[in-house]
Amino acid sequence: MNQTLTLAHGAPIDAIGAANDPVPRGLFEFLDEEHTELAQQVSIMRLLAQAMETDGVHSDTWRRFNLVLHWFNDTARQHHIEEEKAVFPAFLSCMDANVVATTQRMLEDHRVLERQVAQMLSMLAKLEGEPDGVNIHALCETVRSFEQNLLRHMVVEDVLIYPTARNHLSIQELESFAADLSQMRTLREAGLSTKSAE
Repeated sequence: MNQTLTLAHGAPIDAIGAANDPVPRGLFEFLDEEHTELAQQVSIMRLLAQAMETDGVHSDTWRRFNLVLHWFNDTARQHHIEEEKAVFPAFLSCMDANVVATTQRMLEDHRVLERQVAQMLSMLAKLEGEPDGVNIHALCETVRSFEQNLLRHMVVEDVLIYPTARNHLSIQELESFAADLSQMRTLREAGLSTKSAE
């Protein structure tokens, strides 16, 4: 599906452009990699939800869905925190009202996605204990809405936020962001949350 994305106040995203990369793309490669993993995980979630909707709730399908959902509640949520700490502040303090408004929308998206994950966790817990008392179709609708919101959010980040960072921030600022993100990821992979490191 072709879709023309615009900034919060109607300015075309491509007006910012990404022709001149001031630094190697490797500085943001960890964010790009995580977007790829996010897309893969949400696709798996959708397929598992469809299986439960079509074939009923079986223990193995429930277990796999539960694992994916907890991945979103833990790893993906840390991804949001890392973006909000290392990347978004520079955009919220910039002089371009369109960029500020779009970044604020990205922050709102994070909260919406997190609420949807919490909602699905609650629904899934009820499915395990009382499978007949939960509307599996409602769960599947929430999964579809979550997938649409997540993919739209990532497109805006990929098309606007990251290219804008590369084109409009100094090399020193970008290197600082990369160092912060690298440190946050190291803590995460060591089993420490970003919050616990504060």
